[in-house]
Amino acid sequence: MGSLPLGKAGVGSAMNDTTRQIGGALGVAILGSIMSSSYTSSIASSLRGLPSTVAGAAKSSVGAALSIGVRIGGPAGRSLANSARVSFIHAMSRGMLVGATVAVVGALVSLVWLPNRAASAERELGEDLELGRLAQEIGQVETVEA
Repeated sequence: MGSLPLGKAGVGSAMNDTTRQIGGALGVAILGSIMSSSYTSSIASSLRGLPSTVAGAAKSSVGAALSIGVRIGGPAGRSLANSARVSFIHAMSRGMLVGATVAVVGALVSLVWLPNRAASAERELGEDLELGRLAQEIGQVETVEA
């Protein structure tokens, strides 16, 4: 925002808000898809021997898998619940790794390729103030002469 002229600050703010909202929505969707697919593939081996409807429910939600584990009970239920927890943590770590990687790459891109215009904006503001002061002095001189 500091690199924009004061007259364009509203447009810059709107563009900043729009890109932030789109980026947030896309980030949630992409990271959610990564976590979901990672969870599904990780827990699949633990669901062998279960009816397909039960296995499908356990694949779709860690909460459902934990609930199914409680209903099954015994060592098999505890094993399923533990697999659900481990699969969820694995999926979260993959998603967070991807998110962190994207954040670091974005920071590097902005560090390398985005110009630092804050100093030039301050210089332009100083020039504008100087021009304003000169205009006032000229106006005072003209009124004195008149």
